[in-house]
Amino acid sequence: MKLKEAESLSKNAFHLVVLIALVLLILGLVTWLGVIRCSLIPGWCNIYYGALGEPRILIVYGDDGLGSPQKLYEYLRDPRTVSADVQIRHMQSLNVENLKRFNLVIVEKAKTMSTDQMKMFIDYADAGGKIIWTADAGTALAPGDEQLKKSDIFVDGSDELIGVWARKGTSTRNFGLIINLENTISVHFEGNYCEKNSCTSNDRAGKLIPIDSDHFLVYGIRSDLTYFGDFSVVSDVKGVGTQKIMDIDTDRPVKINDKSLGENHPIILSSGLFSQKVFYYAVPIEQLITEPNNYSEFIRNLYYGILY
Repeated sequence: MKLKEAESLSKNAFHLVVLIALVLLILGLVTWLGVIRCSLIPGWCNIYYGALGEPRILIVYGDDGLGSPQKLYEYLRDPRTVSADVQIRHMQSLNVENLKRFNLVIVEKAKTMSTDQMKMFIDYADAGGKIIWTADAGTALAPGDEQLKKSDIFVDGSDELIGVWARKGTSTRNFGLIINLENTISVHFEGNYCEKNSCTSNDRAGKLIPIDSDHFLVYGIRSDLTYFGDFSVVSDVKGVGTQKIMDIDTDRPVKINDKSLGENHPIILSSGLFSQKVFYYAVPIEQLITEPNNYSEFIRNLYYGILY
């Protein structure tokens, strides 16, 4: 009798261990996919990152465009903010396999970007990587690339351009490659605000207005903050999972290329049907933290919200 009881206890213990392992595996998968944040379950972040290692961030930059990647790097490393494990690399030195080593990739000051470089980031996001695209990154063509026309995709399409992030490769390096970043980040680029309004990083642009004040990227942010500096004017592409998180209400209607765009413009958005792993900031992130803005809570929300 004792032998049978011992065997029964052993089987029950084995089944319990298997059940716990399956639960941890499922939790790990849905956390990695971005369906849930690890901080939603007490103690889970310690287990999750204890197994995978502390979250790693990569800042990717190019040669032109909005942003100060070195300043963002210093903010993320500063123990007074988040003291993150962060690296900074020029995009020419990277490939998809390099990107996969990081939990979060931030792209800024990378206005001129080749079509195959842009595809590298799209592939990273499609594979489940967390990415933040900022401002005017990728809005200027590199040699050997062309903007995509509707006629390139649709039989009865016109010669109208789809958008600056929709392009095709025409060089021997990337001939026939067709991509559209709008499908990944859910925004359509119109232009840079100061380019059309003759302003500087110290000039007032308008007020920041949280659309979803409970969202982790803007949680605790006041609704009347004044923003100083440049930003990219974009419109949100209505799609499954697209969510506007914060807008800017400019002091005057914005007009770009004879097109009146009104006064309300997206500043932070997320996209993704079942998870939030792709984000767009219309401003360089460090600009939100640098005087005269000096809103350091944005960097804390970004780090702990996206990674925890």
